[in-house]
Amino acid sequence: MVSRRLQSTLLPMAEAQSADKILQDAFQAFCASVQQSASPGGLRISPPLSEYEQRNFAAAVQEGLVEIDESGNARGPLMNSDQGSQVSRALFSYQPPPLRLCRETVSLLSAAAGLILESGWPANQIEIKPSPENADLTNNVDILIKSTDGQLLAAGVVKRRSHELEKLARDLRQCGNRGRHSFDNCGFPQNHSTYEFCATHRPPYVWAVTPDSEICFRMEYGDNAAFDFQEFNSLPPRSLLELI
Repeated sequence: MVSRRLQSTLLPMAEAQSADKILQDAFQAFCASVQQSASPGGLRISPPLSEYEQRNFAAAVQEGLVEIDESGNARGPLMNSDQGSQVSRALFSYQPPPLRLCRETVSLLSAAAGLILESGWPANQIEIKPSPENADLTNNVDILIKSTDGQLLAAGVVKRRSHELEKLARDLRQCGNRGRHSFDNCGFPQNHSTYEFCATHRPPYVWAVTPDSEICFRMEYGDNAAFDFQEFNSLPPRSLLELI
């Protein structure tokens, strides 16, 4: 697999709160809103925030792309959908116990903010998908990257750890080689919904990220919901994607 480490080009902002401090403060407000006490050690962040997340998450809050309400939900311009409505993503959860950070949400917001702040994408061409309604299912994709006229250029998938990128690549290749099949008849249920999204919407690229690594697939579609792809270590620059 040809994944690479995510590296930030943003300079640390002078006198700005760190991402850790932002999350710790938001967690205290969340605990108060649900009338539960935080643990003496505060919020546990595991895995620890990568440098890429530290800079892009903090910058997203500083620039007003993301706002965190007292209920622990992330809102703001970054969360606007293409229909003009606003979605939200929970940063914290307490049901079932214990109180905890929704770690993938931090990775998701950092990745989406990085597309805008580091790669130069306009915010109105980046869309964060709502969370899946069924908590037992993984989302099909998390981020949509679109052209100025709304054409889908790439779909983004957020994973927790690097080994999940390897599994995503294996699962998508198996499902794509097989072609059309149902969730109940799939040997790779963890990533079947991503296969379904690709087979249905045919994004030219799929970009998958973890807190500190990324991989990109250039998709090649066939008949009967079959596809293959070439692996690259990063998402192509905006100037190339918008030539599609």
